[in-house]
Amino acid sequence: MQLELDPESAERFSDGAIDLVMRFKDGEYEDLIPIRIPVRLPGWKQQADFSVGANTYSTQSIATASPNVAWAVANINDDRPGFTRTIDGRTWQSIRNIAATSEQVYCVAAFNDKLAWAGSGPANSQAGIYRTVNGGTSWTRTSVSAITPFVDAIHFFDSSNGIFLGDPLNGRWGIGTTTDGGATWRGLATPVAAGAGEAGWNNSFAAHGDNLWFGTNNNRSFRSTDRGRTWAASSTPSVNSFSFAFTSPLEGVAVFKRTIVNSSWVGANMIAVTRNGGSSWQAVTLPFGANADAVAAIPEAARIVVTTESGILETTDLGQTWMVVPAPASVFNWKSTELGARVSPSVNVSVATSNGIVGGYGVNSNGRIIGFRESPPAAAPIENERARIATLLGPYPNPTNGTSTLVFELATSEDVNLTLVDAQGSTVRTLLAERRESGRHAIVIDGATLAAGSYHAVLTVADQRVTRAVVIVK
Repeated sequence: MQLELDPESAERFSDGAIDLVMRFKDGEYEDLIPIRIPVRLPGWKQQADFSVGANTYSTQSIATASPNVAWAVANINDDRPGFTRTIDGRTWQSIRNIAATSEQVYCVAAFNDKLAWAGSGPANSQAGIYRTVNGGTSWTRTSVSAITPFVDAIHFFDSSNGIFLGDPLNGRWGIGTTTDGGATWRGLATPVAAGAGEAGWNNSFAAHGDNLWFGTNNNRSFRSTDRGRTWAASSTPSVNSFSFAFTSPLEGVAVFKRTIVNSSWVGANMIAVTRNGGSSWQAVTLPFGANADAVAAIPEAARIVVTTESGILETTDLGQTWMVVPAPASVFNWKSTELGARVSPSVNVSVATSNGIVGGYGVNSNGRIIGFRESPPAAAPIENERARIATLLGPYPNPTNGTSTLVFELATSEDVNLTLVDAQGSTVRTLLAERRESGRHAIVIDGATLAAGSYHAVLTVADQRVTRAVVIVK
């Protein structure tokens, strides 16, 4: 008897059921029986479900302030703006009104558990940005309709300096900045020209330091390297760049989606990567024929998280290899388009890190929120307890069936030896043997040529050794 994953099944879930094929073989006789097995695996978990009750909640956007703090916005009964938040990384407050007015919100930014912003896109084009400084007890609205009719994304560099990206107004992109925490907003001194019929997409935005990117319904994206004061456009491989994530100022991923324009499909469902800050893009392929919805980055470990209609994937090498990250089946509820195609509600995802702790959150348009938490064990020298000169974190992800990333930190410039040993203590691979400067360094383990099993990464610096378990699955 042989048990294996159903090769025709694209779903990979942590909560729900997984499709398998049981094969019976005896001589010339062979029989295949499909079975479904309930599973609950480490990975993303459903944390809140606002899809039931007297009200309907169309959740639109989610933002992390830290691994434990995240905010999400929703439209209550497709009318009033609402919000929810978590301050412990596990439980979410009931959705409450941002305002009692008929105004829909589509994006959110969060600085901490008290300070957050939400952007609106009302039908009358009188866009505004809401701000709370007391954890959502009250919100203050500032009109930005003189700059944009629709706010697509908001980002803050600190508690005072921020920027919003909005749809064009009078042929100019609706971009505004603030220096007082969002109490007031002003348009760019040098506005950015928009093409005919060009518009942005909700949450199609990424930031890495002073670098910013946003997408359009056209076949181009925009990048700024100076906090949004100036912008440059670049061509994209398709129209409709829905989502961006960058692990550095140069390396990132973009998601493109088909949409219907004048009763016809426009664009392509695809994902592309860049190694030059978005000046050019190259298409990559997702496993299982999945179509991506959104992306988020974990820059500290060079990880990209991709939500798809089939589950959640990760890559540490810009799409050369992919790792399936189990996620709740309930988040990826299927619905049908007028062409009968199977698609999922868009899943918007956000990730934050602090001291090696990773907190990720995702929301779909049906009012469900998922969460992910990763807390690496503290590194400790094996041989003695003198002042540490090296720490080793990771690997991320672990277990892995592809690549995994180790991160080590040096207090001073040192000769470094990093090896991978098997269960018998034999060295199977030397990952690094050279001098490295002080600071944080990342090393990728390629598990494709390793047999399934348990290994240990051993970091040797001077007279100190640090080890981490590495599990390879096939």
